[in-house]
Amino acid sequence: MAGLNHSFFLVRASEFAPAEFDHFVTLPGEIELHDDLLRYMGDTLAWIPTHNPARDEPCMGLCMYGPTLIHVEGARVAAAVFSTWARLFALGPSDLDLTGGYAWVGADPSTGDYERLHIGRDVLCSRLNGLALRAEQVASGEGRLYLLHFGV
Repeated sequence: MAGLNHSFFLVRASEFAPAEFDHFVTLPGEIELHDDLLRYMGDTLAWIPTHNPARDEPCMGLCMYGPTLIHVEGARVAAAVFSTWARLFALGPSDLDLTGGYAWVGADPSTGDYERLHIGRDVLCSRLNGLALRAEQVASGEGRLYLLHFGV
């Protein structure tokens, strides 16, 4: 899956205050996940308490088109969600074939079908476990760390 990726960074609060998130906008993420995959996981991601630094307000889940911060308050939930998805996907075949969103072919609404998401199981599980590990670091970091997410 190429294209629309979400980027995640583990950030030391002493180096970059949450309001300085724009420093990371052009950098490749430490971990990247495709937009279609995060939408597939979307209902469970909405359980994570987060913060939208662009609006300076609390929220739930990831901001799909902008920055999101995961602080200590949401880090344990995030770690559990990401590690649980990794364990679930680890049960699948080496090449995962997942059902994506519904799309139309052309203007005729009767020609639509569900998109197929193809991704290597081991790569995906490694990325999700990496996110879970970083979220655990935030949870145990006593406010010294946060997880920064950038939507597409």
